[in-house]
This record gives sequence, C-alpha cells and structure tokens, in this order.
Amino acid sequence: MKFELNNARRDVRCATHMAERLGVPTVMGEATHQSLVLACALGFGNKPVPPLVEAQEKLANVKIVPKRTADREAGSAATACRCA
Repeated sequence: MKFELNNARRDVRCATHMAERLGVPTVMGEATHQSLVLACALGFGNKPVPPLVEAQEKLANVKIVPKRTADREAGSAATACRCA
C-alpha cells in the first residue's frame, strides 16, 4: 500500500483541526495542507508523497534539480538546488 497525497492531505487537515480546537497555532501545518490541496487539485492526489515536488514545479513553472545534480553542473558543493 502506498501513502498517497490524498491521504497526507486528509491527515494534515485532521491535525490542523485538532490544533485549532486546542488553540494551538499551526502556521506550517496550514501551509503544508494548502500545498497538498494544490497538488491534489493538479491531479497528483493518487500519487505517493514524493510527487509533491512535481506539483510545486508545475505551479512555479520551474524544474527543481537535486543537490547532487546541481553540484555536478555548477562544480560547487555550495549549491543546494537550481531552478532550470
């Protein structure tokens, strides 16, 4: 069984609702939930969690390159990621 973005969206929403009832702020939880909602709206809901990055790429119209690839291309270990 794979853990899909739809499941993550539901679980994060449950956690933010619980925190809200307890009066605990969840700024990052709400931001995470919105990222998951957007990814699901873009059609990534039935995919496992890693394609969340693909959804962000689609929204920003960029390609996020992993650190190792960016380092090889730039010749520097200081590059965290590169948008192409």
